[in-house]
Amino acid sequence: MMDRSAELEWILSEMSPAEMLSTLMETRGGIGNGQELYQVLPAEVPPPYFPPPVPAAPSLSYNSKKRRHNEQQDSNRPYVRKPLNAFMLYMKEQRALLKAEVDSKDGGQRP
Repeated sequence: MMDRSAELEWILSEMSPAEMLSTLMETRGGIGNGQELYQVLPAEVPPPYFPPPVPAAPSLSYNSKKRRHNEQQDSNRPYVRKPLNAFMLYMKEQRALLKAEVDSKDGGQRP
């Protein structure tokens, strides 16, 4: 096994430029099973990626005009409430049960 300076001297004197490049790109990763392990580095680092700029959002003035127009049309219609969803129906039932239970435990007395 060569020391690092002897290895570099041998690389500079004996190898072609292509062999030199591939050898210099290897780095020692440690020793495993009594042998040196090498980790090969990529030949080129890819350039950083810069995504294209995002176009500006469209103006909201058109949407607000459209919304005002719809509100004027809707003012002629009667207001219809949405029905309760499952959770709200469940809670409405539970509130009544809980109130009845609390009233029966208190005996009608409140502090």
